[in-house]
Amino acid sequence: MQFPGEYDANGVSPSGKARGFDPRIPRFESWHPSSLTAMVIKMSIVSTLTSSIRETKGTIACRKIRKGETQQTPGILYGDGQDSIMLNLPSKELDLLHAKHKLTGHLFELTVNKKKQIALVKAIQTHFIQGNVIHVDLQRVDKNHKITTKVPLVYANADESPASKKKGQITYAITELEITCLPNDLPDHITVDLAGLEIDQIIHRADLKLPKGVDFAVLTDEQHNPAVVTAHMPKGSAENSTEDAATSQDEANAE
Repeated sequence: MQFPGEYDANGVSPSGKARGFDPRIPRFESWHPSSLTAMVIKMSIVSTLTSSIRETKGTIACRKIRKGETQQTPGILYGDGQDSIMLNLPSKELDLLHAKHKLTGHLFELTVNKKKQIALVKAIQTHFIQGNVIHVDLQRVDKNHKITTKVPLVYANADESPASKKKGQITYAITELEITCLPNDLPDHITVDLAGLEIDQIIHRADLKLPKGVDFAVLTDEQHNPAVVTAHMPKGSAENSTEDAATSQDEANAE
């Protein structure tokens, strides 16, 4: 998912507009490791999600479920060579998890047909205006088989970086990372420490250090190594103006 704009370390755009809540925008934390790296915080608990079998299908039936007194959201459980099962899931709980970035890409324990099943939320659909969750896709998970999913990137200590202190502009190219790992190794998120970020520095995907058991889901080498974060001086800044003036003077002297 591409981040559409540029903001400084305090979340202010070049026009001076403060950033509001938007799930596409990078999240920030304060912690202080010693060097630029990626720290992975693993999920310690697989949350339980209440579910029930859904007997009806189709757009009209799903709309009735959402508007019913029980406040349910339709979903589907699939994968692992078994038949797909239509489910009803608690709407309020889903919306709360989604608001906390704890739904997509996370593991949950379901009870289906009196059997417990670990499932990964692979995708969700949200209302185009209200933003509430209106459908959930869950994939069955075998603890002995690797899964592929996306986890959020959380950027830390941007305000402590040399780039920020020099009034540089930090651009966040991505807000999530696709990884592959065993279910027990699935991280809640990946934190990228920006305390050492310098002006004109670029952090690439290969610079992120993943723990044992977690790999990039896509090929990452010299030819496939996109930028994650960049830092540069804004156009029209005093430093850039000085450099431009010096360049013009050099060219004039050369003539």
